[in-house]
Amino acid sequence: MHAIHELIRFNSRMPELVLGDLHAQVSCLRTGERRLVEIVQKFGKPTVDAAVAVVRAQSEAHTREALLALPQGTWTAEDLLDDDGITDEPIPMRVTVTNRDGEFVVAFDAPAARGPVNMPFGATIALGKVVLKNLTSRDQPGNEGTTAPLRVLAEPGTLFHAVYPAPTFTLWTGIVALELIYKALAQGMPDLLAASSGGDVPGFMMVGAHPDTGEFFAISNNDPVGWGASPDHDGLDATIHISESTVRNTPLEVLEARSGMRFEQMEIRTDSGGAGRFRGGAGIDRVIRFVSPGEFLSVIKKTRSRPWALAGGHEPEPNQVVLFPGTEREQRVSTKRVAVEPGDRVLVRSAGGGGHGDPRDRDPDAVRRDVAEGYVSAAVAREVHGVQEPG
Repeated sequence: MHAIHELIRFNSRMPELVLGDLHAQVSCLRTGERRLVEIVQKFGKPTVDAAVAVVRAQSEAHTREALLALPQGTWTAEDLLDDDGITDEPIPMRVTVTNRDGEFVVAFDAPAARGPVNMPFGATIALGKVVLKNLTSRDQPGNEGTTAPLRVLAEPGTLFHAVYPAPTFTLWTGIVALELIYKALAQGMPDLLAASSGGDVPGFMMVGAHPDTGEFFAISNNDPVGWGASPDHDGLDATIHISESTVRNTPLEVLEARSGMRFEQMEIRTDSGGAGRFRGGAGIDRVIRFVSPGEFLSVIKKTRSRPWALAGGHEPEPNQVVLFPGTEREQRVSTKRVAVEPGDRVLVRSAGGGGHGDPRDRDPDAVRRDVAEGYVSAAVAREVHGVQEPG
């Protein structure tokens, strides 16, 4: 075990962080193991096995009943992943979702990529589990029975079923694909689902020598996006994507203290939420100034396609990264690694969510409130919503 521990440590650029995460996961598993053993010792294995079987059966029955109550049918949707990190070509993705007779089938179709954006099939299955649970049992404990009606399909050797030696990475392909499943379902369940969120976790990272200590640092952050509007309410503003379990972002003070970055601006991105009877949530604008030399890496995979809207709502502008804004070196990118020097700046713009319903049907008082609070400009209030005196 010690040899494996050291192998991981010596092959990581951030061994303290990686091993800290690993130790935390091991501690969780050991705690769970200990408490399960205590339950078995108290009640006996036959009783515990019988209880597990009952819970599983009840969960499966609940999920199938909920599926039967939803619209039945088959729906297909398509979207683009920006690129694979090697070529600049977008990667087309398609999903077909079927809900019929208590069975839920999610079938992905996308070509394998040369770059590290392919997904292990286990991660692809997890996407289906997230959607199924959200549709049928969001308030119920999750267990094997909850996902018994689910089948996830993807041909081996494709983007969603990576086979060695296909390179893989972290979660970005899954983020876009998760929204794609909902996009398909929205065709048959438009009154039950929200429009798309900003569709990404706009990520950035800096590595370099700390300006105060001279020690190596590598620190990253994922920015919030706007969530999509629903049939009866606005989308959430500046909230971490659902794929990250709505965790909080890293406080600015922590990022500044541990890196060579300073944050000159972090505010709501006006007009970033898709207009509609109900407005998509707003994204943010973040301006980063560097106070020490190093390398900056942006990781965003949804800048070429807009977040989708519903019922006549408007699609918002996509995510953006602007390197060195206002200079001769200004460049709009998605995923990019560049050298930076003190005084250089980067603008990260996260997308808002899609709108729901005709913008002209939005309550004029809500439009005026949006303008007063900086979510919507007076020009959009007049030209899109038809509110001639927005305040």
